[in-house]
Amino acid sequence: MIKKTGFTLAEVLVTLGVIGVIAALTIPQLVISTKNEANCSKLAVTVSTLENALHNAIIQEETQGLKDSSVWANVFNIGKYMNVAGVNKEGNVGEITMKSGVKVKLDTSKQGNQNEEVYDNGGTLDEVAGMVTIYTNSADQDPVAGKTAFRFYLGNNGSLYPAGGKDVKVYNDKVSNVIEANDAAQWVAADCNGNNTNYKCTARVIEEGYEMNY
Repeated sequence: MIKKTGFTLAEVLVTLGVIGVIAALTIPQLVISTKNEANCSKLAVTVSTLENALHNAIIQEETQGLKDSSVWANVFNIGKYMNVAGVNKEGNVGEITMKSGVKVKLDTSKQGNQNEEVYDNGGTLDEVAGMVTIYTNSADQDPVAGKTAFRFYLGNNGSLYPAGGKDVKVYNDKVSNVIEANDAAQWVAADCNGNNTNYKCTARVIEEGYEMNY
């Protein structure tokens, strides 16, 4: 007589229960990780595209800096140097919508005077032309700083300097009346941990190779 072997109903139910618990613990983290990777990827592409456009504006128009360019005079002119889905402007704030859906806000009221003393302290940001905030998820009605919203100081040379980075810290140490005071400190791990994030985390994301390790 051949003896039949197999799993009992109880064993099957226990196994399914264990699988369910593991899935409940791992799937949410996997979803978050995937979203973070997508946001970082969009951020990297947007920063590169925007910087290239601003540098080209300065070079092609043969100006001394961004403040003398047509883009500075009218943000709608950014369309001459990169492909955009749309541009709006209200007062000193221009909003650029990228083809990817990413939104970029350029605030030209947030600026600072030239200070070449920064070079003596290891900095490269010597003049602020404005403030740039990049929103990587256009569907997010409540963007979270350091997660889906990232802030940069816009140098008059057309480069973007991340809030919380060394260059911003050196500049703010020399020019104390620029932008928010809490952007002046360089980022530390404690500032970007789980749900405790802010605009200073922008520097951490970039310095760690466009990865959100928090």
